[in-house]
Parts: sequence; structure tokens; C-alpha cells
Amino acid sequence: MLALAKHLGLRSIPQYASGRLVFVDTDGTVRRDLDFATMGGALRIKGGMARVTYA
Repeated sequence: MLALAKHLGLRSIPQYASGRLVFVDTDGTVRRDLDFATMGGALRIKGGMARVTYA
């Protein structure tokens, strides 16, 4: 994906990944108690992924 983004001239930016994880469990309860980054090291495409299809 990074190679494609570079080929298309798109800029990648780090994904915000700190703080508490917020999610809804199987019972429908909203949980805000997990203190880890699930997206650590992930990148985003500046302007959103739709830029890949329009580049």
C-alpha cells in the first residue's frame, strides 16, 4: 500500500494511536477502559483513502 501511495504521489501520515480504546462489546456495553493503542504504527493517506481511487 505504501508503494502504491508513493507511486500515485500521495502523502502518508501517522495514525493517531494513543489514549484509551473505546468500543462496544457483544452485550452492547460501551467500554472505555482499555489503555493500549490498537493502531500503533499505522499510517493514513492524507485526504483519506478515497484519494487512492482518484489519483
